[in-house]
Amino acid sequence: MTSIVKASEKDFQLLSEIATLTFIESHGSSAKQEDINIYVTEKYNENIFKEELSDAKNIYHIIYYVNNPAGYSKIIFDTSYPN
Repeated sequence: MTSIVKASEKDFQLLSEIATLTFIESHGSSAKQEDINIYVTEKYNENIFKEELSDAKNIYHIIYYVNNPAGYSKIIFDTSYPN
């Protein structure tokens, strides 16, 4: 069974783990391992998720498949993007 649950501030560690794993699985061979490690450390560390989860503009959801975390989504409200 698949479920989607709104993340809370206590989910920062789980989001960091999911983000790191899914990025490496998807893009891990697209650059040198050292570059991948640097990117993941900078972009998907627990402090980043703590900060983002404390901002009401950022809404995260965790996707579960058979009660196991399988992915996440992020929505940013009131933000414009070029194009």
